[in-house]
Amino acid sequence: MDSNLLLASENGISEALGKALENVEVDIFGFKVGAGVISSFIVTVTVIILTLIIRFVFLREYKAVPKGVQLVLEKTVGFFENIAKGAAHSSKYVAPLIFGVAIFIFFGTLIEMFGLRPVFSDLNAGLAVGLVGFCIIQILGLKEKGLGGRLNAQFRSMKGPLGPIVGFFKTLSDLILPFSMSLRLYGSILSGMLIMEIIYVFLEGLWLPLAAVLPGFFSLMFTVFHAVIQSYVFALLVSLFTGEAVE
Repeated sequence: MDSNLLLASENGISEALGKALENVEVDIFGFKVGAGVISSFIVTVTVIILTLIIRFVFLREYKAVPKGVQLVLEKTVGFFENIAKGAAHSSKYVAPLIFGVAIFIFFGTLIEMFGLRPVFSDLNAGLAVGLVGFCIIQILGLKEKGLGGRLNAQFRSMKGPLGPIVGFFKTLSDLILPFSMSLRLYGSILSGMLIMEIIYVFLEGLWLPLAAVLPGFFSLMFTVFHAVIQSYVFALLVSLFTGEAVE
């Protein structure tokens, strides 16, 4: 790779990073609205419409032996119910919650394929999802143990002088959970943009026609991969942390 190509790669990567970090705003009736917020509304409306179509078009009658759309839906619900088993006896509350949020994460990431800015390119969107997960964990923990029991489990999980220290770090871990989830979702989008820019610059340096064809395939692959993985990771983490909070 010659010096010009290296320079082009550095400029391309820097530009991609700038685009990922840029707070894109759209003027709507004189109000500045972030592109990520608009994508969030589009995803929400899309999921609601798809839900209504599935319910009143494909599932007008439930069959004892599921087929087609009903079979796919039952398998998907069953998958999240299995993940929710990590929440022990609170799984019946966790399963529908993680299923709903995971669907939002999936479509919020997949929307990039249609030329719209991903929902989680806005750090606030990831923080909102992280707070949802945090609230699920804490509410179910308090429901099961109460405030006293919750504090006792945190600070007396280990006997002796190390108990308060361990409790402090466990509490700190709980408090930073929304931020870690937020950064995980944001970092996934950011890394995807950077990887695609590297691939594009590399293919452009090898042979220009390749840069016009292959990036579309890689973009599709990475977008779907990120959508599936991030949805699964969120559901799994919330289930495991909830299980720890209620046991």
